[in-house]
Amino acid sequence: MPQRDQFRPGPPIGSKFGKLIVIESNIPIQDGNQRTLASKCQCECGNVIVMRNYVLRRPRTRSCGCTRKHGAARRGANQMRTYALWRNMITRCRREPRYANVSICEAWATSFENFLADMGECPEGLSLDRINNNGNYEPGNCRWADATTQNNNKRSNRKITFNGETKTVQEWMRYHGLDSTTFYRRLKLGWTEEMAAATPKRGKTA
Repeated sequence: MPQRDQFRPGPPIGSKFGKLIVIESNIPIQDGNQRTLASKCQCECGNVIVMRNYVLRRPRTRSCGCTRKHGAARRGANQMRTYALWRNMITRCRREPRYANVSICEAWATSFENFLADMGECPEGLSLDRINNNGNYEPGNCRWADATTQNNNKRSNRKITFNGETKTVQEWMRYHGLDSTTFYRRLKLGWTEEMAAATPKRGKTA
């Protein structure tokens, strides 16, 4: 989010953005680690939502989400599946510990339309994959890939050379008696993938 927009005054009550009408403006809310301003809006469908002002001003913001949902239904099952994969991406990053160090670019995190414009609809038999598993969900680091490609790209298949010895991530973890919780906690603390997998637990020698 651009810093200059963080506390930019919201639109006047009665302003209309597509199907949304502002009924209350300049509501302070928590946006990640920062405070920002939002507006309460009523959609033509009857739904009332609170939307961050800088998101409300985007040209793509046209409704509470009802337009997207109904439009996706009209466009067919393939786009519905793409929408489900987008939602799964967001859920993984919010709830699963092993994705604690993975972020989603703001454009994708706040809009399925932005995600769809960048990625296109998911082809049959493929799903969302990060090209660099140390990277984030963002344009340039994501692709539609089949199961074989994704399995070959897993961290557990990466080979790491440490002290002149080469093993996969999983082999190093087993060698040092590490569990996945310890491995991903180390990544979250800023360890490299190599050090997280190949460093013994405290008190254990290699």
